[in-house]
Parts: sequence; structure tokens; C-alpha cells
Amino acid sequence: MIQGYVQSLVYQSVQRYNILPLTSACSQACIFCSHNFNPPGVESFSIDHLPKGVIIDLLDYLDPGKPVVIGESSTRIEEGEPFLHPRWRVILRNLRKKYSETLIKITTSGVTLHKKDISLLERLKPLRLCISVNMLEPDLRRRYLGDGEPEKLPKILEKLGETDLELEGSIVMLPEITGFQEIAKTLNFLNSIDNFKLIRLFKPGYTSRVSSKLKEMLAVDSLFLQKHIAGLRSRLDLPLIYESAEINDLKPEVTGVIKNSPAEMAGIKAGDILLEIDGDKPFSRVDAFHRFQKLIQQKKVFTVSLNRAGEKIKVQVTAGEKGKDDMPGRDWCYCGLVMNYDFSPGQFQTLKSRVGESRADRILLVTARGAAGRFAPVLERLRSESRTSIELAAVTPEFFGGSINCAGLLVLRDIKNKLREVKDEFDPGLVILPDISFDDRGRDLLGERITDLAEELDLLVETI
Repeated sequence: MIQGYVQSLVYQSVQRYNILPLTSACSQACIFCSHNFNPPGVESFSIDHLPKGVIIDLLDYLDPGKPVVIGESSTRIEEGEPFLHPRWRVILRNLRKKYSETLIKITTSGVTLHKKDISLLERLKPLRLCISVNMLEPDLRRRYLGDGEPEKLPKILEKLGETDLELEGSIVMLPEITGFQEIAKTLNFLNSIDNFKLIRLFKPGYTSRVSSKLKEMLAVDSLFLQKHIAGLRSRLDLPLIYESAEINDLKPEVTGVIKNSPAEMAGIKAGDILLEIDGDKPFSRVDAFHRFQKLIQQKKVFTVSLNRAGEKIKVQVTAGEKGKDDMPGRDWCYCGLVMNYDFSPGQFQTLKSRVGESRADRILLVTARGAAGRFAPVLERLRSESRTSIELAAVTPEFFGGSINCAGLLVLRDIKNKLREVKDEFDPGLVILPDISFDDRGRDLLGERITDLAEELDLLVETI
């Protein structure tokens, strides 16, 4: 039964998310690895190397119009190091042969790569490596990442810098362990490698099951982090995205601009707010990014109106890349804008349609505490465009506890406790839950079903 369920997760990963799972094996033992802190009962599955034949069969279920992602997970299958799979070279060659122009995005620690591997990856372009760097100082890597060859990664990164592969980096920020000096040193090193496009910065997450000592090492204040990140941004050419940034509006504000990109050549800068793109007013950051990117892919020349520190100006954007005669108009090209994720027009229209179709006088939207700020402007707009009474319930993921505050880790017992608090006061006719909290069978991470919650509390419950 479990094998059948895991198999369904593999196919769900491919068909729904365009993620191709290879293995859950990992070559490191990071101190912040979330898999070490799961409470008992959580449905999380570690898979061995999938057989090459199975993976080749899975290729038929991928969407070639979207990037194929390897080394990440959006299901209950634990992500691993893809380059540990003994047949990864054959698998990637088959993937490229089947889909000659599809972008392949591989998330990796990079530590298992060799010179000949880098040459192969170059031949498989378009390909983007998303490298989990975290830190570079050898003693720190050995102690906190479990890296057995800690001097190796800088050399690999330098070798990758001699190619024209697209590179992105990520760093889990651990200032209590490394200090900000090591973080700055790592970022400066990555900044010196021209084909790094951007760096994602993460605040470490941990559950209530971590020891008090480890909690002290991982805990860090978000405002404290953001203050230091702002200082780092001012000294680097490389755009930095803080993935835990608190967002409380839908203003299409630019977080950073990739060097040598169409956005940079047009003169767009970090802090600019995009008012109009080719005459259209964007709904949100997500909408602005995709409008801009689509026009670049279509090789259009277009005008962007923006607000820069209170001054309204217009710039002209031309598809192309500095130093190149042409830039292919495909999804895998960088338009140059770096923006935080807020809310897409499609998500809003889905929510608005469901509210409009409902006969309920009162609707309760449920999300995690960490997403409450992003929902505030969406809720305000929904209320203005609907006659229905709509409220938001921000749920604390108490089952996982610690610093966890995302909707993907909500379980029904957390939601149930919150609904009991608000049910008598608001008495919703419809409760809308985030579908990211559940699998395709309506089960949470503990295997409990939405239908059981609806029956127990006598509520109409749906997911979006």
C-alpha cells in the first residue's frame, strides 16, 4: 500500500509540478536539514535511486513547455542530491534528446561534480544549476554541512564560472554560527563569478523538536536579517532575494535587477515600482514579472512606466542581452527583473470566482500565519468586488511548532483548533483551505482527511 502511494507521489510530482525525482540520497548532513526534525507520524518518504527505466518512462509525462526541475520536491518525497544517482548522465542525455529546447533546472550542492561532468552539462544546454552554497569556509562546511571535502566547492564554482551555464545560488543564513562576515565573504565570492544570476537567501526553519542549543544556533530575527541583507544589496551587483520577506501589499516593486539583462539595459533599478508595462497596469509583483517576461520572449520593444522614489519616469525595454546579438525568446531566458512572490491574477480570479459561485453569506479563508500579510490586500480587494462577508483566519502551525509558519506544513488539527475559535463568532457558510496543505486525496501530512474535519465541525469545506 505504501509503495503504491509513493508511486502515485512520483507521478504527481512529474505531472503536476514538472519535477523529475531521481533519488532522496544526499551527500551532506546539514545542521538545518528539516528532515531531521519531523514530529512522529509525518508522512515523508525517502526513495532509493529510481531505476533508469522508470525515469525514462516518466519523461513522457513531463510538459516540455515548462522547465523540467530536478533535485527539488513539491510532494512528500524527500528531495536529494541528483548527481548521486549512478545513471544521472544517461538520464539527462535521454531527457535532452526527447526535449531538445526545454530548460533543465537542477538543484544541487555541487560537491559531487567533476570536470568532465561540467563539460557534459554544457552540452546539455539550456540548463540552469541552482547551487546550495550556504557557506564556503572549510571548517564551517565540515562541521555544519557534513562536507567531507570542504575545500572542493570553491574550485567547482570557479570551474563553472568558466562556462556559460546559467547559475543561481542559495544560502541558508546562519549568523549565530558563521557571523555576517562569512555570509558577506561567500556572497562576494559568488558576485565575482559572472554567470551567477541571483542568490536566494533563506531564514533557517526548525520545528519544536530541535534541542534548545540548536534552537539558539538557528534562531534569528527576520527584521535583523533584512537590515543586514539591505546593506549587502548596496555593495553587490548580484540580486539578492530574501525568501522569507514579509509582504503586505501588491505593489510591483523590483527587488533587484540581473546584470546585462534587458531590464538593466533599460535602466530599471532595485526599488522601482512598475506602474504600467506596455500600457497595462499590473495586478501584482507576479503579474508584472510575467507581463515583462512575456514581452521579452516575444522580442517586443515596449515602454515601462515606473515610480522611482516618488518620481514618475518612462523607460524603453528591448529584448536582447548585453554582449550578444540576440537572445532566444523562451521561458528559460532571464528578463532581468527580480521580484518577491505575492499573488497572481490567476490565483485571485480563482478565489473570486469561487466566492461568486458560493451561496454562502459568510466565507472564511484559511492560511498560515506567515501568509497573512500577503492575503491582506487580496482580502480587501475581494471585499470591494463581492457582496459576501469574507474573513481571514491565520493559523499557527502548532503541530510542527518552532519557527514554522508556512501553509504547506499546516495539518488539520491546527486548522480544527482555529475553526473552533472563530466558528461561533463568525459562523462561516463556507471554509476555503489552501490546497498546498493536502495531497491529491485530501489528506494532510498526518494522513487525516478534509472530509473528517467537515463532518466533525459540520462545515462546508473546500480547497483552492
